Amino acid sequence: MVKTAQEHFSEEKKHTKIKHDLFTEALKASLSISNSLNYKDKSNIPFMYIDLYAGAGKFTDEKEGSPLIAINLISEYIEKRSFEHFEYIVTENDENNAKCLLENIKSKKECLNITDNDLKTALYCGHWEDLTPELSKYIKARKWGFVFVDPFSLELNLQELINVLNHNIYYKDIMILINKNAQERVLGKPDSPDIQKICRYFGIEETKLKRLINYIKVNQKGTNEDIIQYLTQKALANVDKDFKIYAGISRTREGELENSDRFYLALLTSSIGVADNFLNKYAELLEEKELRDNGGQQNLFDTSPQTKYVNLEETVMTTINKYNSMTLYELTKDLFNVFLSWKFTEDNQIPHRRALTIALNNLLNRKCINFEILGTLPKGCVNLGKNTILSKAFYSKDNMKHIKIGVAK
Repeated sequence: MVKTAQEHFSEEKKHTKIKHDLFTEALKASLSISNSLNYKDKSNIPFMYIDLYAGAGKFTDEKEGSPLIAINLISEYIEKRSFEHFEYIVTENDENNAKCLLENIKSKKECLNITDNDLKTALYCGHWEDLTPELSKYIKARKWGFVFVDPFSLELNLQELINVLNHNIYYKDIMILINKNAQERVLGKPDSPDIQKICRYFGIEETKLKRLINYIKVNQKGTNEDIIQYLTQKALANVDKDFKIYAGISRTREGELENSDRFYLALLTSSIGVADNFLNKYAELLEEKELRDNGGQQNLFDTSPQTKYVNLEETVMTTINKYNSMTLYELTKDLFNVFLSWKFTEDNQIPHRRALTIALNNLLNRKCINFEILGTLPKGCVNLGKNTILSKAFYSKDNMKHIKIGVAK
């Protein structure tokens, strides 16, 4: 049975809160960082927001979806005038949803007193793939931006998406929802005609996909999840981004969040600030989950600054040992480019800036690692007297590239 747009929209509500919390944090950081750099450079360059599967903008319970959340966040920067204006492009294939979206955007702009000159809005009813030449040129011509891609089930063609986005993409942030659950269902029946949907999604021939399935499941004793992770990383390998984070998120069933990885929310960014905001929020959500599971109780051992990030310290040591020495930027990039599990990852394992600073300084204090400064480093990044790395070291990739960390001898 083909799902109607309303059924799609009702089903999407099951995983909305986690998705929108992470979406909000990433977009908030993207806007803030772009605004600061625009102001500093006095460049006054526009900021673009693109939502390729925008939906109706609101759910049946009146909760706002990504298009309206984006306008709320954008409105906070209109009065600052660091951006010349904002450009807002949304696409929605379903005609009824598109009509609702148009009305919801109009009402939201009126409510926030946003003019058409401040937020130049374009809504396309149809498949965004029909606009690929125009979108490619548009994205190439813009500097700052955020692209949100939230398809239903397996309707996406990742390769075509990347071909469109991978133009002058360095200063733009991308977030993609990947329906892991739907993909696992299809991979469980490799002889089903639906296997073609996986082939189109990841841009792989059917014969190669079946060989891959056989290799991972038979030779490597792997799972459908391993296949999805491999295909996802391969499909997005050529995106020109420093950090590629894949965070598992769950869905709500009968009013309760499942403890399972039903979707991946992929963040592709070159901004340490955007990546850090995303990871910090993910750690908060995992901590909330742990508190719910433990009836609101938290182990004192897990909250102590000296012991909270023991697991992260082990991961850091394993990574540094692999290379013997590496810059803080290389370490962070290695730690950020991961698949995180909603079910198995704990909040004290997430390498956001605050956690990583504590973990590194614990290791330095125990003389497990050491660091040296390469070239000129701004003041306030390290404390040589106390042999510690300070949070300012993570404020920019340039700072991180001037700190080299090695295994203590």
